[in-house]
Amino acid sequence: MKILSIFIDMLSAEKMNVSNPAATITNMDKLLEKIGGTVYTKSYTPAPDTPRSSACMWTGLYPKENHCNCRIKWPKEDINESVDNIWKVLRDKKYKINIFIDKYSLELGLIPLYGGENIFWGALSDWYDEIVIEEDSYTFVYLQDLHMILDESHYSEKGFVEGELFQTQIIEEIINHFGVDSFDYIMMYSDHGFKQSDCMDEHIIIKPRVKTFMFLRRKNQEKLVVDEKLRSNLDIMPTVCQIIGHKINNRIDGISLLNNEGHKYVLIEDMGDFSVEINQTIEHWGVVLPDESLHRIDCDGVWQNENGQYFFEEEKYKRLCSDS
Repeated sequence: MKILSIFIDMLSAEKMNVSNPAATITNMDKLLEKIGGTVYTKSYTPAPDTPRSSACMWTGLYPKENHCNCRIKWPKEDINESVDNIWKVLRDKKYKINIFIDKYSLELGLIPLYGGENIFWGALSDWYDEIVIEEDSYTFVYLQDLHMILDESHYSEKGFVEGELFQTQIIEEIINHFGVDSFDYIMMYSDHGFKQSDCMDEHIIIKPRVKTFMFLRRKNQEKLVVDEKLRSNLDIMPTVCQIIGHKINNRIDGISLLNNEGHKYVLIEDMGDFSVEINQTIEHWGVVLPDESLHRIDCDGVWQNENGQYFFEEEKYKRLCSDS
């Protein structure tokens, strides 16, 4: 199998028309329509920041079990080595791993490395001259340009428009260079969204932050299909394993995107604020249901129910306590 995996940092599905009809049609919307594939319009992250969310993607497990349970714990040093993760599985299956990433993110520890990876952090044009796509290969591209432009623009609407256009142009360049049907599967996904500067919601768990972009294309899949089942970026790990024929050796929270069954709920947990501190603790929790209603509970123990109705709070509280 030849797999292309593109990690787009901070692309909120709430900002895309395909996932949110109230949003303006983006360049990414147009690209998806052009290349075809399946877009998962109800995908949520359990942990809306890069270190925790990436560990969820690599292991298919909530932070409590993957061990990256705060913003200073990165997969390279802190991931739970007693469970399967994508990078270890690919190595054991003798896949050739190609990685395009900036040097800073590599050193921070976005990826747990096991040796033998072909890593490149220069210009894309130079990478094209170096890389060869072989059978049984996993080509991973980490793009944080949107995140950087949003940082510089203080999370403004103008910054998103500029960053989304720039990021999509890079993605289209990559796909056009290799050819959309050069890969058996193309995966694209994000770790979390962002809170726009003019957002009036004071809570840290909001859909623009926790609703993530998720896309999968099989070779020769020309039309765009919309999947409206509840999904999560926890599902990336079991999807890759199913594609390459690996049976996961431990319990897992994710569900393969190739499975017609979605999640009954996705649990979310977050810190008190956006700061990165040694003594940070989880202070906010949430539950997303298949109807996309978002239910939140904080340290005061009081539920905020988006649909204004009771929704088996006791049952979900038990699951939050056991899994989070």
